[in-house]
Amino acid sequence: MHDDAPHLGEPGGRVRSCRINATADEIRIGTMSTMNEPSPPEPSDCVGRVGSSSPAACTAATIGGPRACYFCAHGGAPLADSPLILDHVFDHEANHPSRVVLTQPIGSGQVVDYTWAQVLDQSRRMATHLQSRGLAPGARIAILSKNCAHFFMAELAIWLGGHTTVAIFPTESAETVRFVLEHSESSLLFVGKLDSWPQQQPGVPAGLPCIAFPLAPPTAFDTWDVITARTAPLPGRPARAADELAMLIYTSGSTGQPKGVMSTFGALTRDALVARHLERVHARLRGDGLR
Repeated sequence: MHDDAPHLGEPGGRVRSCRINATADEIRIGTMSTMNEPSPPEPSDCVGRVGSSSPAACTAATIGGPRACYFCAHGGAPLADSPLILDHVFDHEANHPSRVVLTQPIGSGQVVDYTWAQVLDQSRRMATHLQSRGLAPGARIAILSKNCAHFFMAELAIWLGGHTTVAIFPTESAETVRFVLEHSESSLLFVGKLDSWPQQQPGVPAGLPCIAFPLAPPTAFDTWDVITARTAPLPGRPARAADELAMLIYTSGSTGQPKGVMSTFGALTRDALVARHLERVHARLRGDGLR
């Protein structure tokens, strides 16, 4: 387990590694520790209004002076000048390039580790490719895959390229796959590790460009490795606005047609900050002493 590896979407702090999938298909993700970072005030210590859009509303005393708790600073939309989720990713890339962030089992007891530098190098190369296709800003790009390292890399590539992720459950029927792709007006599909691809493939509209992850079933699609090997990485720190759409997540459709849930970059960042704060609260209740 990589207990000190940084999490893709966490702004900071340290927690025990969590597992995504408890099977041989799993990947392991940890979170980074921000050294010397004092714990944020608890909501009970904060006299500010929960959900305030200004940290000045919070006068909770902490080491080093007054500081807003996460709920006051981020209970509503993130502040206009606050870092968003991609900013935290770029900071991890710059500050911890050699730390392992993703571990991908590949069978026979073998795994492949990916550091922050490697993850962002792959994602930047794929982002360049996506931009070269001339897609409109915010274009929907779908991912049909079980949890795997390249799912995360693809999502970062989509965001870096200026586009929007459409996440499709890997167990959906061909009918639902087709509905989601058409309803979302997806311009491209990433195909990853799947158990029922032969049954799902008829749901992919003819002519829709597709890219296969390394662990995808055999297909005639362009492959991730070939594309990234021939493509230069996208430079810099591409910015996305808080109100830009980051992803569309469709419900399973078990009670009717699937419905798309929209999530902005601001909402994703806020959720990560609140989740991080709750992790700290729960750790204190457990006596883990999470710093």
